[in-house]
Amino acid sequence: MWLAFLNFNPGTGLMVGSLWVGVWLGWAAWATRWKAAPGAGVWKTARAFVTSGLLALAIHVVIVFDNFHHWSHEMARIAMELRTAEFLPRQTGGAIYLTYVFLALWVMEAGWSWLAFEAWQRRPRWLDGLVQAYLHLYGVVLILLLGGTAAHYIPPVIPGIFGVGVVAVLTWLWRRGRQAVMPAGTKAP
Repeated sequence: MWLAFLNFNPGTGLMVGSLWVGVWLGWAAWATRWKAAPGAGVWKTARAFVTSGLLALAIHVVIVFDNFHHWSHEMARIAMELRTAEFLPRQTGGAIYLTYVFLALWVMEAGWSWLAFEAWQRRPRWLDGLVQAYLHLYGVVLILLLGGTAAHYIPPVIPGIFGVGVVAVLTWLWRRGRQAVMPAGTKAP
């Protein structure tokens, strides 16, 4: 294990950390607006979390494709095939397409939140639930099962603690900012 730690590549840590942060920010976006009425102030915070999560995932994709797959879809598909073979009884490269759907859905989610903010808040609950279920469940799959090369170098708890820390700090800053602008004598929910 120590030899693996000495052979640690900072790009590998950034690759896994950006994936964790992106997925955690997605969870934070859902948690901040869960059961919130349209028009509530938390929707702007949720939009910021969704956008920040997308940025973290974009950093992850650039690092992975640049350093590991050399901008080749075929190399990425083969890497996903080999990685899923460690967990599933048969080899399949189909996970790369599920990842593309995950990224496209996240881009649509962030785009919708900026281009049609009111409509994004008022979309049907079943549609919101469907989108969120796919994003969150596949986010768990990406983190736990397809952790990538860095899973051999970094214990999974480290990016998890980092992700929780980022979300905690962002939530604290958000709540602190809300308390600063609230009228005297009122409390934040």
